[in-house]
Amino acid sequence: MGVIERFNDVALSILTLTVLCVLMTKRYYSNKLFTRSVGYTLFFLILLTFFLSGSKSKVMIFGFSWVYLVFFWFSGRYYNKVPAFFLGFKGFLIVLLALVSAVFVISLNSNGNLIEYAGHLAFRFVYYGDVFLYAFVNDNINNLNGSNPVIGLFGGFLSIFRLLSPQDIYVPIGIQFPLIIHPDLDYITGPNPRHNVVGLFYFGFLFGPFFSFLIGLVLSAIRYKLYKLFVSSFSGFVLYFLITKALITLHVDFDYSLSKFASVLIVFPIILFISYAFCLRSGNGRNRYCSSVL
Repeated sequence: MGVIERFNDVALSILTLTVLCVLMTKRYYSNKLFTRSVGYTLFFLILLTFFLSGSKSKVMIFGFSWVYLVFFWFSGRYYNKVPAFFLGFKGFLIVLLALVSAVFVISLNSNGNLIEYAGHLAFRFVYYGDVFLYAFVNDNINNLNGSNPVIGLFGGFLSIFRLLSPQDIYVPIGIQFPLIIHPDLDYITGPNPRHNVVGLFYFGFLFGPFFSFLIGLVLSAIRYKLYKLFVSSFSGFVLYFLITKALITLHVDFDYSLSKFASVLIVFPIILFISYAFCLRSGNGRNRYCSSVL
């Protein structure tokens, strides 16, 4: 990811989360016509940007922002409780709606044909596990390059901060698999290197499950422990949202998740500093709004 792409990804996530929060918070903004007018304008511009980009990840930014505001910010801040997302009725309802939406999206490509629809659905399941086909058919996992798990797991992240030379890092596992099978490919794209395949390659049959266990432990800590630390202010909640959004796919693609986490570490302090500077210059210095948000 380039510098502009990193800044765009983080800044767009912060903008989406902030605009939705402004429009959903009647406590401060219900009587401020200008603020809400600007908020709605930005809201429609964001939706237009998402629509024109044609990117699924942009739509996920909007979905993530709405879910985290409803279940983590407003529930925790105004009702003084930590939301148990998947344990309550709201969580069940969201999961049910997500399943219905997924079925609807798949049905759009089936032209009303039940057999074609079943084929699309089956293909989704197969495609979800494509890394296992790449890894275990013909024992391709033993043809991967890279023996140092520290470089393999954290090399890309360290190279972003110039702590490791880009020449010293390994080619991502998801890219290596297609090259092993089709070495003459010009355009290279590959499967997501899921935690169990990565753990098996770097740590072997006995210790690979411990790698998966540690990832689950980290994800659990991010979802619930980190929430308690950062939810006291909106800027803290934004940081929690960005970290969770970046690392929530740690089990799917470890290297790419750390790359997104690096974007948060680089871009968020810059945006926070600019926001803080504007706050100090608005009104009477550090007013009530600045103290409650920052």
